[in-house]
Amino acid sequence: GNTAPSQLAGLAAMNVHHHDKMHLSLDLRQAEGLDIFKQLMTLSDVIFENFSPRVMPSYGLECPAIQEINPSLIHVSMPAYGSTGPYSDFVSLGPGVNALSGISDLTGYADGPPLKPGNYYGDYMNGLFASYCIFSGLFARAQTGRGQHIEASMREVETHAFAEALLDYTLNGRVQTRQGNRHFSMAPHNVYPCQGEDSWIAIAVEDDKQWQALVQVLGTPIWTQDSRFATGEGRYQHQEEIDTYLGQWTRDKEHRKVMIVLQEAGVPAGAVLRPDEMLDDPQLVHREFYRDIPGTDLKTTSVAWQFADTSLDVRKGPPEFGETNNWILRDLLDLPDSFITTLQEKNVISYGLPT
Repeated sequence: GNTAPSQLAGLAAMNVHHHDKMHLSLDLRQAEGLDIFKQLMTLSDVIFENFSPRVMPSYGLECPAIQEINPSLIHVSMPAYGSTGPYSDFVSLGPGVNALSGISDLTGYADGPPLKPGNYYGDYMNGLFASYCIFSGLFARAQTGRGQHIEASMREVETHAFAEALLDYTLNGRVQTRQGNRHFSMAPHNVYPCQGEDSWIAIAVEDDKQWQALVQVLGTPIWTQDSRFATGEGRYQHQEEIDTYLGQWTRDKEHRKVMIVLQEAGVPAGAVLRPDEMLDDPQLVHREFYRDIPGTDLKTTSVAWQFADTSLDVRKGPPEFGETNNWILRDLLDLPDSFITTLQEKNVISYGLPT
């Protein structure tokens, strides 16, 4: 692609730290740091954390203590497996949560083992669920005047993505299995090689109308007239043969161009885009999904929605480590400069990453 490696690295960094935010480097293990944290809680509407259940109590910040500091505070915690139960103290990383939520069992090919999904969906799903929790807590506070603690287990959140398989077993007694890129009823439904190295297109045919549209794009070759492919059931039973024919047709075609041809004919299709191709994708560029970071040559992702009357421009990039310490301590908490200097000397706060 035409995208410089620095832009890709910058985009990754923006996704982690994101823009238009402030942060404070603070050592809660020291009494001064813990006291500052408590002061911030008195000024806040929401505190969100996804530590293990052991962490907050280790600082004397059990839920009753937090509510005593600020009775109107919405405290959202998101431990991996919950604060109670036989797994509550288990150590977790993304692959473990993926596995225990059932997602890994359905990821992979029929003749292979379970696989880690291409992304840690739990991280993104949990962030979204946390937003719901916060809004719900704030709504309840508007009715009662009181804050509350809300706990959402990361594993339980991610298990929502497994709900269809659970429902299938509950209603039909059927255990869904790994199918790779195939579907449980549609065919053809797969990814097919295109022109160039590691270039692919996804094609999914839902019904006879889309199948006939696909046949027309293919130029009605002899093989498409085989009576075995005349019905959806027949195509499903013989999808391996169809996949072979389709792969031969797509192999010498550019993936985005063939996507457009298929889409214009009414066939659901999508080019499999690499990260470098995502940055110059014409649809995302048109939608202004990527925004320039002021003062840099980097871009960042915007939010996935648009307001009719509200600007979504990026005002500033993510702060450097400790960059906004002084604003929070001096301007927000009204602490004297001499005390801030003492905090730095005692390493309660820091203005740079440890070396």
